[in-house]
Amino acid sequence: MYQAIQELHAEKGYAIIALCKLAKVARSAYYKWLKWKPSKRELERLALAKEVKLHYDKRKGILGYRQMRVQLNRKLKKSYNKKRYYRIMRALGLKAVIRRKRPNYVRASETHIAENVMNREFQAAAKIA
Repeated sequence: MYQAIQELHAEKGYAIIALCKLAKVARSAYYKWLKWKPSKRELERLALAKEVKLHYDKRKGILGYRQMRVQLNRKLKKSYNKKRYYRIMRALGLKAVIRRKRPNYVRASETHIAENVMNREFQAAAKIA
């Protein structure tokens, strides 16, 4: 909205007071927006978000926020909280690809069946009262 006010003022030469009244915003709010510069923390967050996106794409999306935190904190030599990574990844719409679990056994064919040497019978003959 403020961008539109700025463009209309620059291109058409309309008065800022009239544009602010039309948009139903305070003139002071427009000037506050005009002078706004990102803080040091905001710039740091944007740099971290860029780094997260690069690392996510490089690893083809297999990292969640926990592993992303471990690897990037080690790489950047910082100690950002896992909640910070979680917020950034949620804002960027990044989620870890959950891989399918593989069975941890090997199917083997029946190679040897033992003989019934002891003549074992596993069926009960009848009930005895």
